[in-house]
Amino acid sequence: MKEVLYITMILAVFSFGALAAQYQEIYSQPYAVDQNGLPNPYTIVNSTLATAQGMDLRIADNFSGLTDPITKITVYGGPLLYRRSWLGFWYWSAGQVASEEPFRVRFYDCSGTWTQPPPPLTADTAGTYTVNLYDTYGDGWQGGSLDVLVNGTVVLEGITIADGYGPEAYTFTANVGDEICTVFTAGYFPSENRYEVLDPNSVVIATDGPDPLGIGSDPEYVIGKPDWNNPVKEYLNLQATTTFIADLTWDITWQYYQFDIILPEPVNMAEGWVSAQMSVDDGATALFMWSDCNPAYGDAVAWQYEGAKASKSVNASKLTKSNVRGGTGNDMAFILYTGNDPTLPVELSHFSATMTSENYVQLTWVSQTETNVLGYNVYRSDGCDLSSARHISPLIEGTNTSFAQTYIYLDQELEQDGTYYYWLQSVDMDGTSGFHGPVSVAFSIGNTESPSMPYLTRLENAYPNPFNPNTTIRYQLRDAGKVRIDIYNLRGQVLNSFSRTHDAAGNYGVVWDGRDSSGNDLTSGVYLYKMSCGEYSATKRMVLKK
Repeated sequence: MKEVLYITMILAVFSFGALAAQYQEIYSQPYAVDQNGLPNPYTIVNSTLATAQGMDLRIADNFSGLTDPITKITVYGGPLLYRRSWLGFWYWSAGQVASEEPFRVRFYDCSGTWTQPPPPLTADTAGTYTVNLYDTYGDGWQGGSLDVLVNGTVVLEGITIADGYGPEAYTFTANVGDEICTVFTAGYFPSENRYEVLDPNSVVIATDGPDPLGIGSDPEYVIGKPDWNNPVKEYLNLQATTTFIADLTWDITWQYYQFDIILPEPVNMAEGWVSAQMSVDDGATALFMWSDCNPAYGDAVAWQYEGAKASKSVNASKLTKSNVRGGTGNDMAFILYTGNDPTLPVELSHFSATMTSENYVQLTWVSQTETNVLGYNVYRSDGCDLSSARHISPLIEGTNTSFAQTYIYLDQELEQDGTYYYWLQSVDMDGTSGFHGPVSVAFSIGNTESPSMPYLTRLENAYPNPFNPNTTIRYQLRDAGKVRIDIYNLRGQVLNSFSRTHDAAGNYGVVWDGRDSSGNDLTSGVYLYKMSCGEYSATKRMVLKK
């Protein structure tokens, strides 16, 4: 058995946003898994803001039955890019995410109405009747289908449009006085589906759709779409902590992530719609493709924002489609939580797993504050299920300090290739505990070199923030280049500027001492810092406290 080491260090550390352990799940639509416990989504749908590319796509899904306030939302999916090749065609490629990504979260009221399906038809002519199916987008009914019944007996079952606009014609026979009904089963985007019934003289005697209800069907209570222009709550720049779950291979290999978003205030809604939209405007470098959930959950209703005006080249709604859609026949993978009392004994701001040059797994976590913390335990599994994880560490004692504390634990016991998942258990002196994670890492027994992580051109969070007297404005560069950092007040006046030229990709930073360009001390307050590098620009906030 190889020796396992752990180290405790008190350092000035970068802040990655609070990740408190004490959350309680209050609503869940988990992602589907395969026989190995890995994510197995059927589709992923674009929910991204990128104004420069004409993209404003939002997915919203509904929840109900809540009695506690919502304090955190977790969504699942992956970062993708939609690129144009030198030959002129567009294609998907895998994107990347940082430890935090900017999201815009909105909540909408949820209301509904009773449907009024068309009444049953009574055949007044004997002969052959025709059903013509149509799709307004031109990609078929996407899993939708229609049954036709005569006097309660199915005469056409599961008819559909495989592809195209239609009409797709189907026929059946009926006698005078027969009752004709239909049953519609929604697929993806039923708002694009419609059909008509023609009598033996080719006269249209009934139509149903878009969003068909079924001729002669019973009324149902249908939830209305979100009022996109009037959210109940709107949060425009929240940082989502990212956790890698698995690599998935479809037409391309892409990465599946968990995105944890802590809300700035409790949201009290018993039912409603929730939308999570990653924002390129705020610094994201890829499209967020929101994964659907396990089909055993939800109500098969979600909506995509219809108001986007974008070119087909970048307005990619689904992995294999390019469109702006309305209602969808699937549900999204997300979990809602309550809790996170600010007086919790421990508040984490970072938890990660990386490979060292010696081919060990290094776990790093940072606590911002600790009160009555007994210590930490580390758990590991070869799957992303906590119930299968094994306790691998001794109790790592807490320090119970009021300032940032960094812990490092080295796992030297791995002896088989594979992806490993780690959880951190925080144990309080009263015996209560909570788990953080998972974080994951790919291990290879023959790997003796540190893996090189690609850099992204992006503006990072300033640290510390709030600050007094100095803060470091951090940023990454994907390539060599010139960078300009401007400091603004809330009136948009430039107070100070920094210019840097870098000869290589990497992590960089500028230290600001809270003074303007003339060396005058500035007063306490909120300031903006903007990074410009080529076509990239991003702005964040920081607080000077004196």
